[in-house]
Amino acid sequence: MCGTVTSQSPCTDGFPLYSAKNAPGWNVYMAQTTDALDAKPRFTQTAVTGSPVHYGEICTNGLVCGSSDRTLLDFMSVAIDCNGMAHMTIAGNTKAEEAADFNNGAANIHEVNQTGGTALAPPAACSG
Repeated sequence: MCGTVTSQSPCTDGFPLYSAKNAPGWNVYMAQTTDALDAKPRFTQTAVTGSPVHYGEICTNGLVCGSSDRTLLDFMSVAIDCNGMAHMTIAGNTKAEEAADFNNGAANIHEVNQTGGTALAPPAACSG
C-alpha cells in the first residue's frame, strides 16, 4: 500500500518514475491576499525562487520514507515583519548544492525576503 506506515517504498501510484536525467524541478511559490475576509478574496501568486530548489521525487510519508528522498523535509516557514513584508525559509538542494555537498543528499537552508509589492498588515506585536 503506497503512502502508508507499512510501506516504506517510494510512492509511485499513478506517477512516472524519473531518472536523474529527466527529473522535474521544484520551484517555490507564495500566495498573498490583503482581503482574505471579503466575500470574494483575491490572491496574488509569485514565484519566490528564480530556479528550482530541488529536482526529482520527494517523499511525503514523513519519518517513514525509508530510502525515498526526504531532503525537502518540512522546513518551509513564512513570517511577516513590522513593515508587512514576508520572509521565508525553505529547505532545498539545488544541482549546484548537490555537487558542492558531494551528492550526499543534504538539505540546505534558503532564505527569501519580500522586497517589493503589496505589504501585508504587520503583526500585532509590532504596534506598541
